[in-house]
Amino acid sequence: MKNKILFMSLFFGIFCILLFYKEEANARKDQLAISLTKTIYVKKYKDQNIYYELYTIKKGEWLWKIFRDKYKIPPEQMSRIFSALKRLNPGIKNTDMVHPGQKILFPLIEEMKKSHITPSSLPPSFTFEEYTVKQGQNLSTILMKDYNVPKSQIYNQYLKLFCGLNPDINDPDLIYANQKVYIPVYKTTSKEERKLAKRKVKKALITKKIDEKKGPTAFEGTKWEKGSVKAERKIPIIAEYNPNTVKDTIGTFFKDIGGGYVNRGNYYIPIAGGGELTLDTGTFPVVEMKSGKKVIIDFDDELPASMEELIESNWEKYKIINIKREDTIESMLSRIVPQLGPYSMIKGDNPIELKDKITAKIWADWVITKKQSGTQKDRIFAVNFIGKGEKGTPPAVKNYIESRGVRVIDLSFAEDNKQIGNQEKGTTRFEKEVDSLYSSTNKDLICSLLSLINQPFSKDVKVPLQKTDSSSFKMGVTADISMEKGDDSCLISLQGLSDNLLKILHENGFKVLNIQNDEASESVIAKVLDFLGFRFSSSVFEFDTAKKGDPQNIKLIIPGFLIEYDDPLKILLTKATLDKSLNYFLQEKGIKAIRY
Repeated sequence: MKNKILFMSLFFGIFCILLFYKEEANARKDQLAISLTKTIYVKKYKDQNIYYELYTIKKGEWLWKIFRDKYKIPPEQMSRIFSALKRLNPGIKNTDMVHPGQKILFPLIEEMKKSHITPSSLPPSFTFEEYTVKQGQNLSTILMKDYNVPKSQIYNQYLKLFCGLNPDINDPDLIYANQKVYIPVYKTTSKEERKLAKRKVKKALITKKIDEKKGPTAFEGTKWEKGSVKAERKIPIIAEYNPNTVKDTIGTFFKDIGGGYVNRGNYYIPIAGGGELTLDTGTFPVVEMKSGKKVIIDFDDELPASMEELIESNWEKYKIINIKREDTIESMLSRIVPQLGPYSMIKGDNPIELKDKITAKIWADWVITKKQSGTQKDRIFAVNFIGKGEKGTPPAVKNYIESRGVRVIDLSFAEDNKQIGNQEKGTTRFEKEVDSLYSSTNKDLICSLLSLINQPFSKDVKVPLQKTDSSSFKMGVTADISMEKGDDSCLISLQGLSDNLLKILHENGFKVLNIQNDEASESVIAKVLDFLGFRFSSSVFEFDTAKKGDPQNIKLIIPGFLIEYDDPLKILLTKATLDKSLNYFLQEKGIKAIRY
């Protein structure tokens, strides 16, 4: 009890001294030694004060172990503290290579100086507020839900202001729980107004969800994520495009969803009582579907009203759709598609979610469903309208999503993007299969993992023990796997070594990791990487084809281990099945995928 009281008094004393000397340290802009039972320093770095202490590395220690065991740093804060450590110790080139006796400056507290951030650096109509990030929040959710910022303004205006207010944050997408950040605030928007607007948004979402109970039920095998927000954008009108490009793109679209398209030559429609009506399909293209439905597209209302009445009154399967120059791509298709029989078309306000070991969330401008007969699942098409200068979905991701039962169709009537709508499945080849770790046993798995991360090792080596001058006896142990990591001699055993033998090995200077023969592969991988001090995380990882919130984004969520080391590619270890297309997409993202 006395020790506990002494410790609390000591901690309180250090804290008070830190507060007392804080302003003096800022004024000196230099190191300040605060002595009590140990020495704490303050160092200025840009707009931050970093409190740190001098620490001497002991045998068997490495940085991640010290952070975790001695300083109890939570996993989500490791990368931030590591960044501060590198700033304090510029001489450390490789944080995995520290040695006993080496002196390191360890950061204890990071503190931003608020006095450097003033409203004068913002536009006249803006001020700022300090905000504490909550669990699960990101910058977009904070701005939209707590500050009522429209999605369209986040990336155009607020992101730049946020980065200017928070110069210590290198990536605004990487903020963490309990972190204090500065949020740009429009001056005319009070907290009361934001609360009122938030209640209105919540009420609107509740009303929308009630209405959506009557919504699409055709998406069998998929899940709709309600309440998702995507950026609003203006779809250009048809008059802005070349008429021939419009007609060719429409033809490609209807072929993609399983129909036919005639826009060359004459089209003959029989007339009751004898004779026929002849249409020039260059002027009046015809969409033909396998169901027998036919749609004649009349651009600029050139077909006489009497002819329209004659055709539609005598032939049930024919329908005429008039398209005007003020129409957009989506307004045109939303009138044509419902006439094609088993097809329905709804606005893609919510993403399609395909659930499996790999989850795919697909945002699209419109979603078309084709009803299938019998027990077949409905066919789903995610349709995106690509404007001038915009990029379509990567072909590799299109191929992968198609294998999951959803076809992504990118439509563009712009001349510079005319090839986007013609990218059919299989036009791009993705040659490289995903590599796998050999893992018939845990020993094989460990050896494969060590080879993957370029860690030299030996198998089944006899290691001498009991360092002594006496020659009267000798002792040794056969190590399943042995290696050198920095200045450490490391052994990995799958034999279940006794506590006595472990003690002798430690006394002889060995670091030892015990692995059970029947231990789960996830546990084995995590233990080995941690044992060797590799930076890794075990979670589900998100990979986007576009920026978050983009109305045409596809998000792929893959579980596994993400390992960082000297290789320019990060390694993703996963049990999920990855095909060539997905492997190619991940490589483009700087990820080397490996199955285990």
